[in-house]
Amino acid sequence: MLGTCDLQALLAQLPVSERLQIGPEIAEIAQSRFAADNASLIERRPELGASDLDPDWRKYDTASNLQRLDEARVFSAETAAAVTFARDSAKD
Repeated sequence: MLGTCDLQALLAQLPVSERLQIGPEIAEIAQSRFAADNASLIERRPELGASDLDPDWRKYDTASNLQRLDEARVFSAETAAAVTFARDSAKD
């Protein structure tokens, strides 16, 4: 099993052909799940403002491309690199 350091090393070595993006719609859905907890935290912490727990929405201004995960062999180079890294790590 890969440890945290091994996982970080793996991710650093993976070739990136296209960065996955969740897009604004999915980002807003994900953030909405924290609304009640964030409001409760803001009530308990006077130093926090309403926008302090909001994400940087600019990170999500590109349309989602998660459908690419369902396409055949889109990430074959990344998969090959992950398998090679796992094999080489197991030898150590």
